[in-house]
Amino acid sequence: MIFANLNAMISSAFPVNQRGRAFGLTSMGVFVGLIFGPILGGIITEIVGWKTLFYLDTVIGIIAAYAITRFKHDWIDAKGEKLDILGSINSRLVPYTCILCFLKSHL
Repeated sequence: MIFANLNAMISSAFPVNQRGRAFGLTSMGVFVGLIFGPILGGIITEIVGWKTLFYLDTVIGIIAAYAITRFKHDWIDAKGEKLDILGSINSRLVPYTCILCFLKSHL
């Protein structure tokens, strides 16, 4: 869901003269993740087990959520708007709850 809005968010957050660099760094991050994600995931799964990946993802999500609340960059088109904390929490809880229900249902 975040990738669908990524270009719009970058366009809104960065001035015109910095957008090229922001798009480049974001693209690089995506492709580095696509390259190393399966490799690191496979190594972690073989050494510790697949459930560890979910715990690791949760820790990364908590760190990212904390970092986002500390992000003091002014949004160009969003002056006066606040971060939707309840919506952010719900967007994480609903998928995790669905995954947990599927795992516990033994389908």
